[in-house]
Amino acid sequence: MQKKIHKPKRLLAIDPGAREMGIAVLEGKELVYYAVKSLRQFRPESKLKDALAKYLNKLIADYSIKEIVLENGWVSQLGSKLFDCCIKTIKETAKANKLPISSYNPKTIRKIICGNGKVNKLTTARKIVSQYPELNIYLEQDKRWKELYWLNAFDAIAAGLAYLKLQLEK
Repeated sequence: MQKKIHKPKRLLAIDPGAREMGIAVLEGKELVYYAVKSLRQFRPESKLKDALAKYLNKLIADYSIKEIVLENGWVSQLGSKLFDCCIKTIKETAKANKLPISSYNPKTIRKIICGNGKVNKLTTARKIVSQYPELNIYLEQDKRWKELYWLNAFDAIAAGLAYLKLQLEK
């Protein structure tokens, strides 16, 4: 009798924002895809909602996503109409695709990944690079804005890895 091999579910991890959104697709600890989606050109809210839903649905279909993990954002972002629209669209898209969604505070994610919830984004990114050395190129940018841009992807990867670590502890 042949043993059935358990294949990990594909996970879409998102670091939402009103300007940029970090994206990571993980299959177990394997990093399948990562990106930063610029959302600056989608204004007003209705354009953002439509473009974001289309993008998320494409990712869900292309990568056979089975679950979504979301960094739930800093207090400074909460109340921003565009940020709220982004979060609402992600949740609606997950529901429309019948996908479970988990959400974690950035401090919780950083505590799980780095052992300290008070570390900054760059420290978290360095910890991610220790696991995925091919991503080091995104830390060594010639312009500060490029570094900040790519930190969104690192935050998404961190959210996905934190979720996976919590699942292993169950």
